[in-house]
Amino acid sequence: MYDAYQVQIQECDTEIEAVLVKLSANVTKPSSPRPKPKHRTKQPNQLNFDVRTALYHLVGADLTQIHGLGSYLALRLISECGTDMTK
Repeated sequence: MYDAYQVQIQECDTEIEAVLVKLSANVTKPSSPRPKPKHRTKQPNQLNFDVRTALYHLVGADLTQIHGLGSYLALRLISECGTDMTK
């Protein structure tokens, strides 16, 4: 049963990655390089792809530089609030 759930989780991660790539296709990529990560801890709900880079290309800012905001939480924030960081 564990293996079946892991397969489903992997399929969900692949779908999330595909949606992020599709959303960031029409966005101008940031010219500045992505900052180094502040936190190096492994999170229990970590996705199986590089969320930081995908969100950086989508939003134009590295939200994980905010204290207490990891890549998973930044992804949830973008999904609920949108990508406009000027408001």
